[in-house]
Amino acid sequence: MECLGIDPQDGSVYEGRLQIGFRMHPPPMLLPIEFVGRPPISTWSTQQGYAPVIFREDSFDPVTRIRRGRVFALYGNRQPHSLRVQDPFWTDPLAPRRGYPLAPQPNVLLYSRAPLDSLMDTNTRRERLVVTLGSAPFLSLWSVLNVEGSVHGTPVLTLKAQRSFGSIPDLDQGRVPEEIRTTLAEALQKVNDSAHRLGAEAVIDRCRDALSVVFGHACGDRGSDLMRGIDKSRTDQRDRVQHWAGRIVARLHSRAKPNEQEKRDIPPVTEDDAQLALSCLGLVLREQGWARAE
Repeated sequence: MECLGIDPQDGSVYEGRLQIGFRMHPPPMLLPIEFVGRPPISTWSTQQGYAPVIFREDSFDPVTRIRRGRVFALYGNRQPHSLRVQDPFWTDPLAPRRGYPLAPQPNVLLYSRAPLDSLMDTNTRRERLVVTLGSAPFLSLWSVLNVEGSVHGTPVLTLKAQRSFGSIPDLDQGRVPEEIRTTLAEALQKVNDSAHRLGAEAVIDRCRDALSVVFGHACGDRGSDLMRGIDKSRTDQRDRVQHWAGRIVARLHSRAKPNEQEKRDIPPVTEDDAQLALSCLGLVLREQGWARAE
């Protein structure tokens, strides 16, 4: 079984098997990884500053923004582990006294390959798996293009970088009605969080939530869903540009549901769809006069 060992004392990285590891020099790129919308791979919490699941990068093309690598999770039910290693940089002050050097056995955080069994049903679902790499607040989103099994049985992931979503305008708090000021600010914060951390479906959902606050206030019924709020807010029975923008987000929200995709034979939502939802939300805020001037 392929394993990784990280010495938390000096950051040395060893790669090999459970019985022995070999010092990697220079050390490989290791990044915390999480699978968006999927159950956690490991039950471990962060250990001595190291994530319970990590991505070991094997290659990266900065032009195509494609990464390939393997996923490892903390091994067993105790950490750290004593690992026998081959390390040309190891210095043993007691070696001259013994008359011969001994194989070093540092205490390392031991990771074994993650089988990723929970991803086996991904090909049967009409969605693209998304992962985050890095630690907050410096996270990046990557789409999983392919999962292959190496000769050792370790899954190899091919990832492609997702574009960063655009931002929404800042609220002019003094112009927002007091009764929804806090609720709308919280909803927009969730929009911003999802735009920087999550996939297209989550961004669209959070845009819909924020617009429900806007149109619920406009129609005098904050319990209304988005479409009903849009219809009830048309006091002169004419659709204005903000109404059409709200309808677009409501429709995108419906298209993000797997059952709607199956029933209507429509493709999953994309990053461009999420960008459209953000643009529509920004337009509505500007039309309401609640956005700060640039």
